[in-house]
Amino acid sequence: MHLDVVEIRDFYASALGLRVRQQITQKIKDHWPSGSQLNLAGVGYPSPYLRPYLTSSYQVGAFSPAGQGGLIWPAEGPLRSVMIDEDMFPVADECYDRVIEIHGLEFFSDVEMHLKEVWRIMKPEGRLLLIVPNRSGLWARVDTTPFGHGQPFSRGQLRDLLIRSWFRPLTIEPLVHFAPFDTKLKLATSPAIERIGAKVWPRFSGMFMVDAIKEVAQPIRPKGIKVSRMKTAPMQVRPLPA
Repeated sequence: MHLDVVEIRDFYASALGLRVRQQITQKIKDHWPSGSQLNLAGVGYPSPYLRPYLTSSYQVGAFSPAGQGGLIWPAEGPLRSVMIDEDMFPVADECYDRVIEIHGLEFFSDVEMHLKEVWRIMKPEGRLLLIVPNRSGLWARVDTTPFGHGQPFSRGQLRDLLIRSWFRPLTIEPLVHFAPFDTKLKLATSPAIERIGAKVWPRFSGMFMVDAIKEVAQPIRPKGIKVSRMKTAPMQVRPLPA
Protein backbone atom coordinates (compact mmCIF):
# COMPACT_ATOMS: atom_id res chain seq x y z
CA MET A 1 0.00 0.00 0.00
CA HIS A 2 1.33 3.41 -0.99
CA LEU A 3 1.97 6.13 1.55
CA ASP A 4 -0.09 9.27 0.94
CA VAL A 5 1.78 12.01 -0.88
CA VAL A 6 0.89 14.58 1.80
CA GLU A 7 2.67 12.50 4.47
CA ILE A 8 5.82 12.35 2.35
CA ARG A 9 5.63 16.09 1.62
CA ASP A 10 5.24 16.89 5.33
CA PHE A 11 8.23 14.71 6.20
CA TYR A 12 10.46 16.70 3.84
CA ALA A 13 9.18 19.92 5.41
CA SER A 14 10.52 18.80 8.82
CA ALA A 15 14.05 19.33 10.17
CA LEU A 16 14.77 15.61 9.88
CA GLY A 17 13.40 15.47 6.34
CA LEU A 18 15.54 18.43 5.32
CA ARG A 19 18.66 16.70 6.65
CA VAL A 20 17.80 13.51 4.73
CA ARG A 21 17.15 15.52 1.59
CA GLN A 22 20.54 17.24 1.88
CA GLN A 23 22.31 13.94 2.36
CA ILE A 24 20.62 12.19 -0.57
CA THR A 25 20.94 15.23 -2.86
CA GLN A 26 24.69 15.34 -2.29
CA LYS A 27 25.02 11.64 -3.09
CA ILE A 28 23.00 12.07 -6.29
CA LYS A 29 25.27 14.94 -7.33
CA ASP A 30 28.31 12.76 -6.65
CA HIS A 31 26.98 10.25 -9.18
CA TRP A 32 25.44 12.73 -11.63
CA PRO A 33 27.22 16.10 -11.33
CA SER A 34 25.45 17.41 -14.43
CA GLY A 35 22.21 16.73 -16.28
CA SER A 36 23.04 19.05 -19.14
CA GLN A 37 21.04 18.30 -22.31
CA LEU A 38 19.74 15.00 -20.92
CA ASN A 39 16.20 13.70 -20.51
CA LEU A 40 15.65 12.95 -16.83
CA ALA A 41 12.72 11.18 -15.13
CA GLY A 42 11.85 10.68 -11.48
CA VAL A 43 9.57 7.96 -10.06
CA GLY A 44 7.80 7.77 -6.69
CA TYR A 45 8.25 11.09 -4.87
CA PRO A 46 11.22 12.49 -6.79
CA SER A 47 10.50 16.22 -6.97
CA PRO A 48 12.95 17.32 -4.19
CA TYR A 49 15.75 15.56 -6.07
CA LEU A 50 14.78 16.63 -9.60
CA ARG A 51 14.70 20.35 -8.87
CA PRO A 52 18.50 20.88 -9.24
CA TYR A 53 18.21 19.59 -12.82
CA LEU A 54 15.23 21.69 -13.94
CA THR A 55 17.31 24.38 -15.63
CA SER A 56 20.06 22.18 -17.08
CA SER A 57 18.25 19.08 -18.38
CA TYR A 58 16.53 19.02 -21.75
CA GLN A 59 13.40 17.33 -20.40
CA VAL A 60 12.39 16.52 -16.80
CA GLY A 61 9.34 14.46 -15.77
CA ALA A 62 8.04 13.30 -12.38
CA PHE A 63 5.95 10.10 -12.30
CA SER A 64 3.89 9.43 -9.14
CA PRO A 65 1.98 6.18 -8.43
CA ALA A 66 -1.79 6.66 -8.60
CA GLY A 67 -2.18 5.02 -5.18
CA GLN A 68 0.08 7.65 -3.63
CA GLY A 69 -1.65 10.69 -5.10
CA GLY A 70 -0.02 13.55 -6.92
CA LEU A 71 1.09 17.14 -6.47
CA ILE A 72 1.28 19.95 -8.96
CA TRP A 73 5.01 20.28 -9.64
CA PRO A 74 6.84 22.51 -10.05
CA ALA A 75 5.00 25.47 -8.57
CA GLU A 76 6.41 27.67 -11.34
CA GLY A 77 6.62 27.06 -15.09
CA PRO A 78 5.20 24.15 -17.11
CA LEU A 79 3.63 21.18 -15.33
CA ARG A 80 6.08 18.27 -15.19
CA SER A 81 4.24 15.79 -12.93
CA VAL A 82 1.80 13.00 -13.82
CA MET A 83 0.29 10.01 -12.04
CA ILE A 84 0.83 6.51 -13.42
CA ASP A 85 -0.01 2.86 -13.06
CA GLU A 86 2.99 1.10 -11.56
CA ASP A 87 3.60 -1.01 -14.67
CA MET A 88 2.54 1.51 -17.32
CA PHE A 89 4.16 4.88 -18.03
CA PRO A 90 2.40 7.18 -20.54
CA VAL A 91 5.52 7.66 -22.66
CA ALA A 92 7.08 5.96 -25.66
CA ASP A 93 10.05 3.58 -25.63
CA GLU A 94 13.57 4.88 -24.94
CA CYS A 95 12.68 8.41 -23.84
CA TYR A 96 14.99 9.02 -20.87
CA ASP A 97 18.74 9.04 -20.37
CA ARG A 98 18.49 8.84 -16.58
CA VAL A 99 15.89 7.85 -13.99
CA ILE A 100 15.82 8.54 -10.23
CA GLU A 101 13.42 6.45 -8.16
CA ILE A 102 12.72 7.12 -4.46
CA HIS A 103 9.65 6.31 -2.33
CA GLY A 104 8.55 4.07 -5.18
CA LEU A 105 9.86 0.52 -5.44
CA GLU A 106 9.12 -0.49 -1.84
CA PHE A 107 5.41 0.25 -2.36
CA PHE A 108 4.80 -1.50 -5.70
CA SER A 109 3.00 -4.85 -5.76
CA ASP A 110 5.05 -6.32 -8.64
CA VAL A 111 8.52 -4.81 -8.41
CA GLU A 112 9.98 -6.82 -11.27
CA MET A 113 7.21 -5.81 -13.68
CA HIS A 114 7.61 -2.20 -12.58
CA LEU A 115 11.37 -2.18 -13.18
CA LYS A 116 10.89 -3.71 -16.62
CA GLU A 117 8.61 -0.80 -17.46
CA VAL A 118 11.31 1.59 -16.22
CA TRP A 119 13.72 -0.32 -18.47
CA ARG A 120 11.37 0.23 -21.43
CA ILE A 121 11.32 4.03 -21.17
CA MET A 122 15.10 4.32 -20.77
CA LYS A 123 17.55 4.80 -23.61
CA PRO A 124 20.15 2.10 -24.31
CA GLU A 125 22.73 2.11 -21.51
CA GLY A 126 20.64 4.65 -19.58
CA ARG A 127 21.41 5.05 -15.89
CA LEU A 128 19.08 4.34 -12.97
CA LEU A 129 19.56 5.63 -9.41
CA LEU A 130 17.35 3.65 -7.06
CA ILE A 131 16.99 4.65 -3.40
CA VAL A 132 15.23 2.17 -1.08
CA PRO A 133 15.08 1.37 2.66
CA ASN A 134 17.73 -1.01 3.98
CA ARG A 135 16.14 -4.12 5.50
CA SER A 136 18.85 -4.27 8.20
CA GLY A 137 18.68 -0.59 9.11
CA LEU A 138 16.83 1.23 11.87
CA TRP A 139 14.91 3.47 9.45
CA ALA A 140 12.94 0.51 8.09
CA ARG A 141 11.75 -0.26 11.64
CA VAL A 142 10.49 3.24 12.56
CA ASP A 143 7.22 4.19 10.90
CA THR A 144 7.44 7.93 11.63
CA THR A 145 9.23 8.52 8.31
CA PRO A 146 8.36 7.36 4.77
CA PHE A 147 11.31 4.96 4.85
CA GLY A 148 9.56 2.93 7.57
CA HIS A 149 6.73 1.90 5.25
CA GLY A 150 6.56 -0.63 2.44
CA GLN A 151 9.02 -3.42 1.65
CA PRO A 152 12.69 -2.83 2.59
CA PHE A 153 15.46 -4.62 0.71
CA SER A 154 18.84 -6.26 1.30
CA ARG A 155 21.84 -5.91 -0.99
CA GLY A 156 21.34 -9.39 -2.37
CA GLN A 157 17.66 -8.82 -3.06
CA LEU A 158 18.40 -5.61 -4.94
CA ARG A 159 21.16 -7.18 -7.01
CA ASP A 160 19.03 -10.18 -8.01
CA LEU A 161 15.97 -8.05 -8.72
CA LEU A 162 17.84 -5.67 -11.00
CA ILE A 163 19.48 -8.48 -12.95
CA ARG A 164 16.09 -10.16 -13.47
CA SER A 165 14.73 -6.81 -14.66
CA TRP A 166 17.52 -6.36 -17.28
CA PHE A 167 19.69 -3.90 -15.37
CA ARG A 168 23.35 -4.29 -14.43
CA PRO A 169 24.09 -2.97 -10.91
CA LEU A 170 27.24 -0.85 -10.85
CA THR A 171 27.29 0.07 -7.15
CA ILE A 172 25.07 -0.53 -4.11
CA GLU A 173 26.01 2.17 -1.63
CA PRO A 174 24.87 2.51 2.01
CA LEU A 175 23.28 5.87 2.68
CA VAL A 176 22.13 7.82 5.77
CA HIS A 177 23.70 6.48 8.96
CA PHE A 178 22.19 8.82 11.56
CA ALA A 179 19.10 7.73 13.51
CA PRO A 180 15.54 8.61 12.36
CA PHE A 181 14.77 10.85 15.33
CA ASP A 182 13.92 14.52 15.09
CA THR A 183 15.91 16.00 17.97
CA LYS A 184 18.17 19.04 17.81
CA LEU A 185 21.08 17.18 19.37
CA LYS A 186 21.00 14.30 16.91
CA LEU A 187 20.49 16.56 13.90
CA ALA A 188 23.35 18.80 15.00
CA THR A 189 25.72 15.83 15.23
CA SER A 190 24.42 13.99 12.14
CA PRO A 191 27.28 15.03 9.77
CA ALA A 192 29.83 13.50 12.14
CA ILE A 193 27.66 10.43 12.69
CA GLU A 194 27.32 10.02 8.93
CA ARG A 195 31.07 10.01 8.39
CA ILE A 196 31.68 7.56 11.24
CA GLY A 197 28.75 5.33 10.34
CA ALA A 198 29.83 4.99 6.71
CA LYS A 199 33.08 3.46 7.96
CA VAL A 200 32.01 1.59 11.09
CA TRP A 201 28.45 0.29 10.53
CA PRO A 202 27.61 0.52 6.78
CA ARG A 203 25.49 -2.65 7.03
CA PHE A 204 22.96 -0.79 9.20
CA SER A 205 22.52 2.31 7.03
CA GLY A 206 19.03 3.71 6.63
CA MET A 207 18.91 3.27 2.86
CA PHE A 208 20.72 1.90 -0.14
CA MET A 209 21.47 3.91 -3.27
CA VAL A 210 21.84 1.67 -6.31
CA ASP A 211 23.51 2.92 -9.48
CA ALA A 212 22.54 0.62 -12.36
CA ILE A 213 22.79 0.64 -16.14
CA LYS A 214 20.21 -0.60 -18.62
CA GLU A 215 21.27 -3.79 -20.37
CA VAL A 216 20.36 -3.59 -24.05
CA ALA A 217 20.35 -7.26 -25.03
CA GLN A 218 16.56 -7.36 -24.62
CA PRO A 219 13.61 -6.58 -26.90
CA ILE A 220 12.32 -3.02 -26.72
CA ARG A 221 8.83 -4.27 -25.87
CA PRO A 222 9.36 -7.24 -23.53
CA LYS A 223 6.67 -9.89 -23.36
CA GLY A 224 4.17 -9.12 -20.61
CA ILE A 225 4.72 -5.35 -20.56
CA LYS A 226 1.42 -3.62 -21.27
CA VAL A 227 2.56 -0.70 -23.39
CA SER A 228 -0.34 -0.55 -25.83
CA ARG A 229 -2.83 1.24 -23.60
CA MET A 230 -1.14 4.44 -22.54
CA LYS A 231 -3.13 6.38 -19.98
CA THR A 232 -2.71 8.54 -16.91
CA ALA A 233 -4.62 8.49 -13.67
CA PRO A 234 -6.73 11.54 -12.76
CA MET A 235 -4.58 14.09 -10.96
CA GLN A 236 -5.46 14.92 -7.39
CA VAL A 237 -4.59 18.62 -7.25
CA ARG A 238 -2.77 19.59 -4.09
CA PRO A 239 -0.55 22.63 -3.60
CA LEU A 240 3.19 22.04 -3.46
CA PRO A 241 5.41 24.48 -1.57
CA ALA A 242 8.04 26.15 -3.73
